[in-house]
Amino acid sequence: MDVANLFGDALKYPTQDFNKVLILGLLSVIGVIPIFILAILPLIFPTVGVIGASLTLIVIVTILLGALLSLIYSGYGLNIIKNTLALDSRPPEFDWGLILIDGLKVWVLGIIYSLIPAILYGVFFLLMMGSFTAANSANVGAIMIGNFIFLAILGIVSVIFELLYIVAIGKFAETDDLGAAANMIDVFHKIGEIGWGNFILWLIVIWIIFMVISVVVGILAFTVIGILIVGLLGLPYIMMFTFRALGLLYNESRTTTY
Repeated sequence: MDVANLFGDALKYPTQDFNKVLILGLLSVIGVIPIFILAILPLIFPTVGVIGASLTLIVIVTILLGALLSLIYSGYGLNIIKNTLALDSRPPEFDWGLILIDGLKVWVLGIIYSLIPAILYGVFFLLMMGSFTAANSANVGAIMIGNFIFLAILGIVSVIFELLYIVAIGKFAETDDLGAAANMIDVFHKIGEIGWGNFILWLIVIWIIFMVISVVVGILAFTVIGILIVGLLGLPYIMMFTFRALGLLYNESRTTTY
C-alpha cells in the first residue's frame, strides 16, 4: 500500500468539487443554529416559564436536525466509497433520496456491529452490581480486580467490533447487501485480503491526521467565526476525506488498482 499516495489522494479529494463541500457545510451550520438560539434565549425571554418551554422545543429540533445531518453524512459518505470502488475520482452528485436511504442502512449496520458489545456491557453492569451487593470487606478487592479485568476485555472486544464495522461499510458499498456486510467472518477475511499490516498502518496514519485536525479545530472553536468555519468547511471536509480514504483502503482487497 502506497500510504503517501492514498492519503494524498484522500486529502485532495474534497477540493475536487468545492461546491459540494459548501453544500454539506451549510447543512452543518443549519444544524447548530438551535444551539446559538439556546445561548441567547435568556436575553430574549427572561421569563423562566418561557425559557423552559422554548428549551424543550429547541432540544427536540436540535436532536432531529442532528439525526438528519447524520443520515445525510452517512449516506453521502457511503456514496463516496461506491464512487471510489468504481474508480471515480470526483465526489458523487446529491441524490437526496438515495443518500437518506443509504444513511439509514449505514445506521442499521452500525447497530448490528454494536449489538454484541452493548449486550456484553449490559451483562457486565448487572454482574458488577450483583458482585458489589454480595461483597464484604474480605473479598471487595478481588471483586474490583475481577471487574477491572472484565472491563478491559470488553474494551478490547469493542475495539475489534469497531474495526470490523469500518471494513463492513466498505463491504456494504461494494455489495449493496446488508447481509453480506453483517457477515463478520467474511468481513474478517476481507481485512486479511486488504492486509493486516496495511489496515493497521492506515489506522495509525488516519489517527495522526485526526489529531492534527483536532488541534486546529480546538483553536478555531474559541471564536464564533471559528465555529462557523469548522461547521461550514471542517466537518464536510473531514467526512469526505475519511470515506475516500476508506474506499481507497478497501480497494487494497480488489484486483483492480486505483
